[in-house]
Amino acid sequence: MTIKNWSFAPAMAGALAGMVIGNQLKMFFKQGWKLITIPVMTGALFGSLAAARAALRLTHAV
Repeated sequence: MTIKNWSFAPAMAGALAGMVIGNQLKMFFKQGWKLITIPVMTGALFGSLAAARAALRLTHAV
């Protein structure tokens, strides 16, 4: 399967998260920096995965 086929699940998860945060906006702002750490860590994970995959493709290891 291509990446295009897998893009539906993250889009739905993002939409659901947006609705949940929108309903509880006051509590979201009270949490502050604690809620920022999860997206940053997730972004770092996916960034390292992309870098590793690019490196493997450049070296023709995969």
